[in-house]
Amino acid sequence: MGAWGFGAFENDDASGIVGGIKAELEAELVSFVHRVRFTYAMHYDRARAAAVMLTMFAKGGLTWSPSEDATAPLIERTFAAYFRSVRPFDPDHQRAIETDIAEFVRMFADPDIITSPPVADSVEGALRAIGTEPTAWGWARSFGFDFATAWNQCAALPRHTPQVALAVGVDDKRLIGAIADSLRTARAIEHSRLDIRDDLFDLLDTLVAEHSPSPTLIERIQEASKVEGAAALKRFRERDPDAPSNNDDDDPLLDVLFQVAELTRTREAMEAAGALDPYRAGDLVERLVRDAKGGDILATIRAKLEPAVLLAAKHRSEALGDEISIPLGWRRDPD
Repeated sequence: MGAWGFGAFENDDASGIVGGIKAELEAELVSFVHRVRFTYAMHYDRARAAAVMLTMFAKGGLTWSPSEDATAPLIERTFAAYFRSVRPFDPDHQRAIETDIAEFVRMFADPDIITSPPVADSVEGALRAIGTEPTAWGWARSFGFDFATAWNQCAALPRHTPQVALAVGVDDKRLIGAIADSLRTARAIEHSRLDIRDDLFDLLDTLVAEHSPSPTLIERIQEASKVEGAAALKRFRERDPDAPSNNDDDDPLLDVLFQVAELTRTREAMEAAGALDPYRAGDLVERLVRDAKGGDILATIRAKLEPAVLLAAKHRSEALGDEISIPLGWRRDPD
């Protein structure tokens, strides 16, 4: 059915399979561009393999029309930027990769067609454009242009909650503030030593207010996380291995210190890149929810973000000529 020739790929079913494979390979290239842009979670092997496979397909007669965010020159520049950022890199290994990418460029440097990625007005397109992982695009595909429904559907998905917020247009600093607000209620802070507690509250209050904390304050907290981490490691090493475990090694203060330190690093990376990395934000919120010793971290984050998310979703819908209603009980933030 749907055959137009006698070749293995000259029918609708085979064409659909090959098209799906090429879309997945392109997604790896797009993802790599964003990972290098944010200098976080930069896994080159998958992008290299994708480029090599697409080259092999083309040599076998299976054409590929690259998307605007995965053209061969862009991938070549991205690999060059990657090598500059991870020096030293094994020279022989680098040359082998560059040979593969050069062949990819020769094959696709001047394609007949360059396609457009999914429009950024859609949930899928917006998530792709800001730099989330390809699995997030697939999750969002069924929502079309409906950001409000996407927001409701990620209520139990820690990773997608900050990503959808960023995709709909919530300000980066507001998201950082929402995460800081959830940490501010952590019971470990209330029971920590006075000097650390004061520093933690000062930092988190500054982030909640969407201001920039002082470098000295950040350094003190990051140093405290190192000291507490070393002390926890010493306790673990000195512990009797035959003694029963009562989760004594769990240190809620240490968890909070690590989380706050990572939040400050995420914010510093945001300042350097000019935007908050949605992949890293997803990682952070996932860890916060996983490591929470009490309270509902995700609910706190969502409550802080929801007014801005729904208002942005409403504006997007109205721009497309649609109307959505804001739920009863919703109120706009006073600021």
